[in-house]
Amino acid sequence: MEIQGVRFRVSGGFAGLVRGCEVGGDTLSAADRRSLEQVLTRASEAGGGAARAPGARDTRQFDLSVDTDGGVREVSFDEMNVPPSLDGLVGRLEQQSRPIPL
Repeated sequence: MEIQGVRFRVSGGFAGLVRGCEVGGDTLSAADRRSLEQVLTRASEAGGGAARAPGARDTRQFDLSVDTDGGVREVSFDEMNVPPSLDGLVGRLEQQSRPIPL
């Protein structure tokens, strides 16, 4: 799977703000691309791309829309369920994020 770009959105939390960013696939490290590919494959095999903690309140929601050579793939999770292999990538994307108008 070739990753061509990633759209990242973070919403929720106490203030409920929506922030996000977009990055090209060529800006991702090889390790980040591998981790993202693995998470997308596992989500696809599990029949869905969302991991949310039941009953969690005021958690941030992370949504990744990944443009690949096979089409757009999406995965979502809350801050309590970020796959360990994506911790670093999610943190970097969150730092790059800016407010998104509603």
